Amino acid sequence: MLDPADPQLAVGSVAIGIESNWSRPDVLWGDYFVIEQQDNYAEGDVLVNVDPDVVGNALCKHHMLRFLEGGSFDAGTEVMVWNPSRLNDRNQGQASSLYPEWRKIRAHGRALDEKGRPLGEETLALHPLEMVKVSDLGLSKPFGWFEVTTDQPTYVSMHYRASGRYAAGLEAYCLDPMAGPTIGARVALEKRTQAQDADLPPGPTIPVGAAVHWTYVVSNVGDTLLYRIAVSDDQGVEVSCPRAELEPGESMICTGEGVAQECQYLNLGRVSALGVEGGTATAMDASYYFGRPDVSIDLKKYTQGTDNNQPPGIQLWLGATVEWAYVVTNTGSETLFDVVVTDDDPEVDVECPRNWLAPGDTFTCTAQGVVGPQPYRNLGTVTAKGPCRLEVSDTDPEHYYSSDSG
Repeated sequence: MLDPADPQLAVGSVAIGIESNWSRPDVLWGDYFVIEQQDNYAEGDVLVNVDPDVVGNALCKHHMLRFLEGGSFDAGTEVMVWNPSRLNDRNQGQASSLYPEWRKIRAHGRALDEKGRPLGEETLALHPLEMVKVSDLGLSKPFGWFEVTTDQPTYVSMHYRASGRYAAGLEAYCLDPMAGPTIGARVALEKRTQAQDADLPPGPTIPVGAAVHWTYVVSNVGDTLLYRIAVSDDQGVEVSCPRAELEPGESMICTGEGVAQECQYLNLGRVSALGVEGGTATAMDASYYFGRPDVSIDLKKYTQGTDNNQPPGIQLWLGATVEWAYVVTNTGSETLFDVVVTDDDPEVDVECPRNWLAPGDTFTCTAQGVVGPQPYRNLGTVTAKGPCRLEVSDTDPEHYYSSDSG
């Protein structure tokens, strides 16, 4: 095939040999050109028909045409569509405008660039043998393809011209539907948070205010080129992708960044793309994380004003009154509510001045008891609730032993 970037390139013919008792091979059509600019000579032809049951350049309704508007064919490409049944001897030699309306052939053309991306569409009603110049269609690319569908079986010819010099003519080949089902345009999306596939809550735990990194793995799972690939996020995350096109089987990783918000967080990634053979492909994937606020609490328990975490603890007189103090401190950066202090000794009733604590705040709860004859241990516990229904707690033990005063 002629390389438009190299107008001096001459490409020879291609021969496909098969055994005489075989049917024609089911392979794609192609075209070739031989160009000798010094001799003002160009020649072109078609190769093998995609349909083994059709011999030669048969009438059909679906054609794929190559257009060249530069390089060795700087005078452009012309297209002609006709059907022998629309011609007769009485019309030969007449101007095309004199043909009756019923003889017109309606053709719908879809223009594609070299990679198969659409350039535009147009529907024409053509008189028999009427020539259409590609340059009149206003395409944005000089080289590419036309997919032409007609309302009746037709022949299509392409004429490639060099200004004041040579020309080459090709009869378009017919495209019949290929055997077997096709997949079409399909895309898959896998979204990850902090490299985890967090499709279900809670997802990874991230401190509030820390950086969040999302990846969006986009895969072309269809059988056609995808273009105009766009990845978005329903929470306004700006997603960056390295490419906007994927061939079948290819994947790419897009990325997004954010700052962890408080509590359970969900965002939904979405990808959309266009298939070069038509159709739109979309996919979505959710991802969760839990933004943990800075919530914590500390409890220090004292017996008679002393800290006795280890036995035997402080010595007290048998039968005397023992006093405990429970010092509670909010060591986080969020206000705590429903602050409750308890003791594992059911006989000990703990009293607190209030049930909430601002960040950095402290209060002291108190309780009393009577010193018994045995070595004693009890455990103080504090619980509280913060944002996101988080519950925090802390414990601290105390010990004492008794001595008989008499």
